[in-house]
Amino acid sequence: MVVYACDDGSGLAVTYDEHGALVKLPTGSTMLSRAESVSNGSGEAYLGEELSLYRDGDLVHLQGAGKPRVCTQSPGS
Repeated sequence: MVVYACDDGSGLAVTYDEHGALVKLPTGSTMLSRAESVSNGSGEAYLGEELSLYRDGDLVHLQGAGKPRVCTQSPGS
């Protein structure tokens, strides 16, 4: 499990595997499927019906409910 702190003061935890990512938010958990490819060739994309996540190193870009967030991996996670 990787813990992130977001630019809006919120946080999230993500558990990654080869097929997807389980995103745990204060409002609940959502399973996202891993996208087959990412156009720029780096990072990983995970997609769901109401939420998407793009992971690039220690940063994730989370889009959901019309509220984009940039989150940074917390030290030690």
